[in-house]
Amino acid sequence: MFIVVALLGGLAGAVGLSVLTALLSAAFEAESFGDTQFFMGFALTVPVGTMLGSVTSVAVHQSRRSHWTRAGWIATLGGAAVIALATSVAWGSAFSGDGGWAEFVRMLLSLWIAPSWLGGAALMTWGGACLLRRQ
Repeated sequence: MFIVVALLGGLAGAVGLSVLTALLSAAFEAESFGDTQFFMGFALTVPVGTMLGSVTSVAVHQSRRSHWTRAGWIATLGGAAVIALATSVAWGSAFSGDGGWAEFVRMLLSLWIAPSWLGGAALMTWGGACLLRRQ
């Protein structure tokens, strides 16, 4: 059951984060739909969404079984991994040219990295709350 929960959550997360990124881009950066670089964003949203979805579904599954400590560690470490991946992508994109720190911050706040980073931060926060709640 554990693997089924992770697989279904990963599928839902990949689709969900990709749709969220597409909607945000359509609303705030409509010109990106004409650019082929828009589809490069899915190279990040699909794997990160899979990670977010599978970690979240497994952590929720464990919390529903009253395994708060296990759920907390899964969520905290999974969220940290998502943040690390999103930050490393932003770092690599910013410093591949000569962008510097301003370009790095702009990449972190971009519509294709920020939802991933915020999802990881929310997952870490929920994991911390689970660890505090453990019984």
